[in-house]
Parts: sequence; C-alpha cells; structure tokens
Amino acid sequence: MNIDLLPEEDLLIKHRFGEPGFYMRPEKQAANPHFHYQSELLFCTGGTAEFVVAGINYTMTPGTILFISNLENHFVYSHNDAFERYAFRFSSNAAELMRNPVLLSLFRQRPEGFSHQYQCGEKELLRYMKLFRTMEKEYSVRKPCWSQVLISTFLILLSGIYRNKPDAFPASRHPEGQMLIFRVQSYLESHLSEDLSLDAIASRFYVDKYHLSHQFTRFTGYSFKQYITSARLSKAKDLLLHSGEEVQQIAEMVGYHSATHFIRVFKESEGLSPLQYRLRQRQS
Repeated sequence: MNIDLLPEEDLLIKHRFGEPGFYMRPEKQAANPHFHYQSELLFCTGGTAEFVVAGINYTMTPGTILFISNLENHFVYSHNDAFERYAFRFSSNAAELMRNPVLLSLFRQRPEGFSHQYQCGEKELLRYMKLFRTMEKEYSVRKPCWSQVLISTFLILLSGIYRNKPDAFPASRHPEGQMLIFRVQSYLESHLSEDLSLDAIASRFYVDKYHLSHQFTRFTGYSFKQYITSARLSKAKDLLLHSGEEVQQIAEMVGYHSATHFIRVFKESEGLSPLQYRLRQRQS
C-alpha cells in the first residue's frame, strides 16, 4: 500500500560534485539558462562557484544557500573541481502540503531588496549537511512515508534559517495580508488554463480588485498580469521540454486559446518560438 502523499516527480534531491566540463562553461550556461517548473534550494558544501539567478550574480562558498522560484531562470559555472552542492526541488503540490506561507515566502515572494542568498555559519553548515544526508537517503531508498520525511526535514531546515535570520523571509517583514496572497498564488498556479483575470480572482477571494492588485505586487514583486504571464510561460517551457504535446495543446493547457497569441508572447519573452526553444533545449 502506497501511503505517500506525493508522486516522485513532485520532489527531487541531488548531490553533485564538480562538473567542470563543457556544460559548465559560462558561455554555454549563459546561452541556455537552467530552468525547471519547480522551486529549488541550492546548498553549497564545498568549493566555490558563480551563480546567476534572475540576472543577479551571487558567489557560492561552503555554507551558501540560494532560494530560486519556479519562475526564475538561472545558471552556474564552477570555479574548480571542488564545487559540491545539494539541490532540493519541490513542486507547487509539495508546497501546498508544507502550508507555511512565511517559510515558503523565500520561494514565492520577491519584494524590493530581496536576496536569494543566505550564508550559514560553521555550526549551521554541519547541521544542514546532516539534514541533507537524511533527505538524500530517504529519497534514494523510498521507504513508506519517504515524501513526508523529506518535507518535514526540509521544513526543519527552513525553520533553522528563520530562527537565525527571520528578516531573510519576505513574509516576516510584511505579515499583514500575506496569507491572502499566498492563497491567490497557489490558486493561480493550479488553474493556469482558466480565466485568471483580476476581476475574476478578486471576486473569487471576495476582495477589492485594486487592493488585491496593490498587495499582490507588494508581496510578489510582480504585477498581477506579469505573474500570470510568467507562470504560464514557465509551465509551457516545462511541457515543451518534458512532454510530446503539440504547441496548440500546450497553449490551451496554460490558458492561451489562440496558439498565435501564445507563440507571440513566448517569443517576446524567450527570443525564440516554442518549437525553436524545445529543439535548442533538447539539443543542449
């Protein structure tokens, strides 16, 4: 009997070393920024690397943690063979089970002045390495309740960061109204194929549309329209890479009833048509 709450594709943990070859060269990464339709925490445990997320440069050293949303392109190239890191990715379905808007605001909210980076102290580094080893083992062995153990351990890690630096969490700085925006974000990401007009969402959540628009931008760093467009294109890119669906079907699945309009919006964002994007990414 399977009592796990999530399928395997909703959670992923990787432990990687080095990779100094062609794939890691700056010109290769910059031309093909890394992308996945999941939020990600990166934890550096050895070596150094330069990392770019949403156009911002960060230097990773042992103890550096980076928080990346499912809407942010990013790329990395290692300085040396010693670069070692853990990566933990989780879907919006997994985020729903975590049910902690403050902790998850590291991945879902981007107000002005937000930093993707957190630097551990020496004791924290050792403690978080132990947690990641637990997560890695659970993910590898897949005993009953493995997904619950991963989520619980991940929340322990985020709670540790919160205790040391609560100001790193956007929702802790602006607690009023953040629960509403968290619920709206969750709804938007699970209903991308539907009508997501500001009027429709404001009506659904029984809130004034102008207040919702203001609060949404305040917490997420995106206008309401920008967020929906980014979420739809993010999901479309994931489907282009990991499904065999035609462009017309993908357009409908992410809320575009006109393939022509979808192609135009996609090209404005990525500089390539959806088919060109699929071909380039699969070749790389």
